[in-house]
Amino acid sequence: LTGDRVAFERWRKAIVRQYERLPKDAQLDFEMQLGEGLALFEEYGRAEEHIQYAIAIAEELGMAERMFYGEQQLSDIREQSSRSIDQTTLPAEEAGIASHVSSTI
Repeated sequence: LTGDRVAFERWRKAIVRQYERLPKDAQLDFEMQLGEGLALFEEYGRAEEHIQYAIAIAEELGMAERMFYGEQQLSDIREQSSRSIDQTTLPAEEAGIASHVSSTI
């Protein structure tokens, strides 16, 4: 599903239809995978929400390893998000500087 938004959405919708019938550990896996997938498509806010929910499920189930994995994923998503913000704001800042320089010349 990497990079294929349409296939990702089909997968997500198929699981959502049966989500309530899934065992908690399968819900945990789905939430984790959904968060990871959303992060790949740069939907960082939604990704964080799903990873945080996965962490809560892992805590409820006493699955410490999955909690630690989720915390690492959350940290990675936040780092990606801040890099994405830095990359999108940098050109605007450079454009503002270039505009200011050209107007003073």
